[in-house]
Amino acid sequence: MILIFFSSATSVFSQDGSEEEREKEELRVEYITHLTEEGFRPEIDSDGDVKLMREGKKYYIMVRSPRLFWISRELSKEDACEQKFLLALDKVCRSYWNVTTAVYKACDGVSFSSRSWVSNADDWKDIIMKSMDSVDNAIESSYDYYE
Repeated sequence: MILIFFSSATSVFSQDGSEEEREKEELRVEYITHLTEEGFRPEIDSDGDVKLMREGKKYYIMVRSPRLFWISRELSKEDACEQKFLLALDKVCRSYWNVTTAVYKACDGVSFSSRSWVSNADDWKDIIMKSMDSVDNAIESSYDYYE
């Protein structure tokens, strides 16, 4: 009797919070399917985001919402918190309106990401390559600004 109550309670609780997770899982499948069709070999990382490689560079598609397309690339950089590099990142953020940067707490790297709100859930397919190019260009510019 207790076991039945416990399993019933578990299913009630999991149904309450699972709608968002179900939506994310559907989005993961959509990303994986499309990227595979395009010749990529995407994987799901430990955080539930989609990891893919393009031209030897690793990108992460953050799985949050069907209306938000968020792709990032990480850059290892010792002393990423030094003033000269932070000024370069500031210039990158002012130059690329669709790219943001975030320095890791340990000051050993930076995340460059492009976030786009999409009207239709499938619109990300039209901007994925442009978003990756924007991130790549922002990283290249950060080196130029740094020098």
